[in-house]
Amino acid sequence: MSSPAFRHCGLTVSDIDRSLEFWHDALGLELVARQSQERGYIETITQEPGAHVHQAHLRFPGSDDFIELLQYVTPRGEPRRPMPRDPGGGHVAVTCADLPTLLARLETAGGRRFADPVALDRGINAGALVVYLRDPDEHIVELVQPPSRVG
Repeated sequence: MSSPAFRHCGLTVSDIDRSLEFWHDALGLELVARQSQERGYIETITQEPGAHVHQAHLRFPGSDDFIELLQYVTPRGEPRRPMPRDPGGGHVAVTCADLPTLLARLETAGGRRFADPVALDRGINAGALVVYLRDPDEHIVELVQPPSRVG
Protein backbone atom coordinates (compact mmCIF):
# COMPACT_ATOMS: atom_id res chain seq x y z
CA MET A 1 0.00 0.00 0.00
CA SER A 2 1.36 3.42 -0.91
CA SER A 3 1.62 6.26 1.58
CA PRO A 4 -1.01 8.98 1.58
CA ALA A 5 -0.07 12.24 -0.13
CA PHE A 6 -1.48 15.75 0.05
CA ARG A 7 -3.92 16.45 -2.82
CA HIS A 8 -5.68 19.76 -2.14
CA CYS A 9 -7.32 22.02 0.40
CA GLY A 10 -10.91 23.10 -0.26
CA LEU A 11 -12.18 26.51 0.82
CA THR A 12 -15.84 27.54 0.68
CA VAL A 13 -16.24 31.12 -0.57
CA SER A 14 -19.16 33.50 -1.05
CA ASP A 15 -18.08 34.94 -4.42
CA ILE A 16 -15.74 32.87 -6.57
CA ASP A 17 -14.75 35.79 -8.81
CA ARG A 18 -13.76 37.94 -5.83
CA SER A 19 -11.84 35.00 -4.35
CA LEU A 20 -9.99 34.49 -7.63
CA GLU A 21 -8.81 38.11 -7.39
CA PHE A 22 -7.19 37.21 -4.05
CA TRP A 23 -5.91 33.65 -4.66
CA HIS A 24 -5.09 33.87 -8.38
CA ASP A 25 -4.48 37.51 -9.29
CA ALA A 26 -2.80 38.68 -6.06
CA LEU A 27 -1.27 35.50 -4.60
CA GLY A 28 -0.26 34.13 -7.99
CA LEU A 29 -1.73 30.63 -7.92
CA GLU A 30 -2.27 29.10 -11.36
CA LEU A 31 -5.89 28.66 -12.44
CA VAL A 32 -6.11 25.08 -13.69
CA ALA A 33 -9.87 24.68 -14.12
CA ARG A 34 -13.25 26.23 -13.45
CA GLN A 35 -16.42 24.21 -13.44
CA SER A 36 -19.90 23.95 -11.98
CA GLN A 37 -21.47 20.86 -10.47
CA GLU A 38 -25.17 20.49 -9.79
CA ARG A 39 -26.71 17.64 -7.86
CA GLY A 40 -25.26 14.23 -8.77
CA TYR A 41 -22.04 13.31 -7.01
CA ILE A 42 -21.55 16.73 -5.38
CA GLU A 43 -24.91 16.35 -3.65
CA THR A 44 -24.00 12.81 -2.57
CA ILE A 45 -20.50 13.43 -1.20
CA THR A 46 -21.43 16.65 0.61
CA GLN A 47 -24.86 15.44 1.78
CA GLU A 48 -26.22 18.86 0.79
CA PRO A 49 -29.63 18.36 -0.88
CA GLY A 50 -29.86 20.38 -4.09
CA ALA A 51 -26.14 21.21 -4.07
CA HIS A 52 -25.07 23.49 -6.92
CA VAL A 53 -21.43 24.52 -6.67
CA HIS A 54 -19.08 26.71 -8.73
CA GLN A 55 -15.49 25.48 -8.40
CA ALA A 56 -12.04 26.79 -9.26
CA HIS A 57 -8.91 24.67 -9.00
CA LEU A 58 -5.71 26.63 -8.34
CA ARG A 59 -2.21 25.14 -8.30
CA PHE A 60 0.80 26.43 -6.43
CA PRO A 61 3.36 27.18 -9.18
CA GLY A 62 5.86 24.38 -9.71
CA SER A 63 3.97 21.84 -7.59
CA ASP A 64 1.04 19.45 -7.62
CA ASP A 65 -0.53 21.14 -4.56
CA PHE A 66 -3.94 22.74 -5.06
CA ILE A 67 -6.44 25.04 -3.44
CA GLU A 68 -10.02 24.32 -4.49
CA LEU A 69 -12.45 27.22 -4.16
CA LEU A 70 -16.12 26.26 -3.83
CA GLN A 71 -19.02 28.69 -4.04
CA TYR A 72 -22.33 27.10 -3.08
CA VAL A 73 -25.04 28.63 -5.26
CA THR A 74 -27.48 26.36 -3.40
CA PRO A 75 -27.81 25.75 -0.56
CA ARG A 76 -26.27 29.00 0.65
CA GLY A 77 -24.15 28.78 3.78
CA GLU A 78 -23.67 31.16 6.69
CA PRO A 79 -20.48 33.23 6.91
CA ARG A 80 -18.11 32.28 9.72
CA ARG A 81 -15.16 34.08 11.24
CA PRO A 82 -12.99 31.42 12.85
CA MET A 83 -10.21 32.44 15.17
CA PRO A 84 -6.86 30.64 15.16
CA ARG A 85 -7.79 29.01 18.49
CA ASP A 86 -11.10 27.49 17.26
CA PRO A 87 -11.26 23.71 16.84
CA GLY A 88 -12.35 22.99 13.29
CA GLY A 89 -10.66 26.16 12.06
CA GLY A 90 -7.33 26.20 10.32
CA HIS A 91 -5.06 28.20 8.09
CA VAL A 92 -3.28 27.93 4.77
CA ALA A 93 0.47 28.62 5.08
CA VAL A 94 2.27 29.99 2.02
CA THR A 95 6.03 30.40 1.61
CA CYS A 96 7.10 33.57 -0.19
CA ALA A 97 10.36 35.32 -1.03
CA ASP A 98 9.17 38.92 -0.44
CA LEU A 99 6.53 39.03 2.28
CA PRO A 100 6.01 42.82 2.38
CA THR A 101 5.31 43.02 -1.36
CA LEU A 102 3.00 40.00 -1.39
CA LEU A 103 1.17 41.24 1.71
CA ALA A 104 0.52 44.60 0.03
CA ARG A 105 -0.92 42.85 -3.07
CA LEU A 106 -3.16 40.65 -0.93
CA GLU A 107 -4.42 43.62 1.08
CA THR A 108 -5.29 45.40 -2.16
CA ALA A 109 -7.30 42.29 -3.11
CA GLY A 110 -9.29 42.35 0.13
CA GLY A 111 -6.95 40.64 2.60
CA ARG A 112 -6.80 41.97 6.17
CA ARG A 113 -3.78 41.33 8.37
CA PHE A 114 -4.03 40.44 12.04
CA ALA A 115 -0.95 42.52 12.91
CA ASP A 116 2.32 43.64 11.35
CA PRO A 117 4.75 40.94 10.21
CA VAL A 118 6.89 39.41 12.97
CA ALA A 119 10.44 38.06 12.79
CA LEU A 120 10.43 34.75 14.66
CA ASP A 121 13.12 34.66 17.33
CA ARG A 122 12.96 30.96 18.26
CA GLY A 123 11.60 27.56 17.26
CA ILE A 124 11.97 25.57 14.06
CA ASN A 125 11.24 28.67 11.95
CA ALA A 126 13.57 31.06 13.81
CA GLY A 127 14.59 33.91 11.57
CA ALA A 128 11.52 33.73 9.35
CA LEU A 129 9.23 36.72 8.79
CA VAL A 130 5.59 35.74 9.37
CA VAL A 131 2.15 37.36 9.22
CA TYR A 132 -1.44 36.12 9.52
CA LEU A 133 -4.18 37.66 7.39
CA ARG A 134 -7.73 36.88 6.34
CA ASP A 135 -8.92 36.45 2.78
CA PRO A 136 -12.21 38.11 1.71
CA ASP A 137 -14.19 35.17 3.20
CA GLU A 138 -12.38 35.10 6.56
CA HIS A 139 -10.07 32.14 5.78
CA ILE A 140 -6.80 32.56 7.63
CA VAL A 141 -3.67 32.71 5.48
CA GLU A 142 -0.16 32.64 6.94
CA LEU A 143 2.63 34.14 4.86
CA VAL A 144 6.12 32.87 5.70
CA GLN A 145 9.31 34.39 4.35
CA PRO A 146 12.08 31.95 5.33
CA PRO A 147 15.32 33.39 6.66
CA SER A 148 17.99 33.98 4.07
CA ARG A 149 20.80 31.50 4.42
CA VAL A 150 24.31 32.58 3.67
CA GLY A 151 26.74 29.86 3.00
